[in-house]
Amino acid sequence: MQESKSAVKVAVIDDGIQESMDSVFTKINRFYVEKGKICQGIAVPIQPLSHGTICAAVIASKETDMELFDIRIFEDGSAEMEDIIIALEYCISCGVQVINLSCGTLNYLEYKKVERTLYKLLRKNVMVVSAFSNQGIMSFPASCRGVFGVRADLGQCLKEGEYGFQQFRGGRLENSIVAHIGTVAVDGSKLEMMANSYAAPVITGEIVRFLKKDSGSSFRQVLKSLILHGVKEGYQGREPKKYLFCHGREINTPVLGIDRQCGRLKDFLKRRLQAEGYHVVVVSEYAWKGKEIPCSCYMDRKKLLDQDILYTIEHIYEPDMILLFLDKKRFYTDTILDIVDIRISKTCGRMELKSKEDLFVSRDCKAVYKYILNFFSEQECECEA
Repeated sequence: MQESKSAVKVAVIDDGIQESMDSVFTKINRFYVEKGKICQGIAVPIQPLSHGTICAAVIASKETDMELFDIRIFEDGSAEMEDIIIALEYCISCGVQVINLSCGTLNYLEYKKVERTLYKLLRKNVMVVSAFSNQGIMSFPASCRGVFGVRADLGQCLKEGEYGFQQFRGGRLENSIVAHIGTVAVDGSKLEMMANSYAAPVITGEIVRFLKKDSGSSFRQVLKSLILHGVKEGYQGREPKKYLFCHGREINTPVLGIDRQCGRLKDFLKRRLQAEGYHVVVVSEYAWKGKEIPCSCYMDRKKLLDQDILYTIEHIYEPDMILLFLDKKRFYTDTILDIVDIRISKTCGRMELKSKEDLFVSRDCKAVYKYILNFFSEQECECEA
């Protein structure tokens, strides 16, 4: 296709776009990330119905006059956050105006790695379109400020390519888009698609159409245009929740509940456990500099700790131990020992470790650490027996 002087620069960060799409768009530039570097060209053959190819076809159903940057980061369906950051930073250096990001993460600590780059994209007026997780839980960056978060329409009332805004608790307006994909034509095949990752490129294509008319539009102007042209009713997206439901599944990860007065002990335990090679996750009421996970990721202010929260943390982070750093309203409850294995509080300068089976008191952090390791070691032996 002949190149347009005003072609909008669009990046599809995915698993690659098949060469059959070359004749569809104005221009396609191909890159891949390998060993921490961005490389030009195609590293491996791209499948005719790769995820990136289908996303490109959805974009093409809206608009084809664009300069497309095909950036392949996925290997066997997964990608490292560092590779995503490299791809996003390259988009900034190339002057890309719209980024279609079908991937994301449930992991808050992984998101914190890319947070600075997302802020940079927002400041540079780059439009980022991201799909929510299909697991029905809040995911990043789709739920972030300045990102167009997209879910698939499940109500089947919208027509092909239509979208609307369905707000949900804890979500910003730009995170609340619901889009219908319908039938997608790819290399002579017609495919029926119903997934969040294929709904996102519907909005990418819509944004490109708007930028063709006014390439200097701000994020707010693009959002206003989407609201203006979106369908006002009839859409139905799956509402993202803060946590998954355990449905009675057993929590296998050791859990410590630590009172907020024991901050020094919490830091000591985390350092020692990590030094011993344990994968420790700290969920805190007072998360600091992205090193710990805020309770607010999984619990509203008034919600008490329960098995669903622990199951969600276990499912996402796969830790060897969970440390919950809690305030009084979540800590001093009648059911806390049904949720955590050991409750740690501070009384008269002494640390009190209480479980259903035992009570241990000490002023020494090292003694507390030793007790905790012995406690879980004995529990593991009992399970094996």
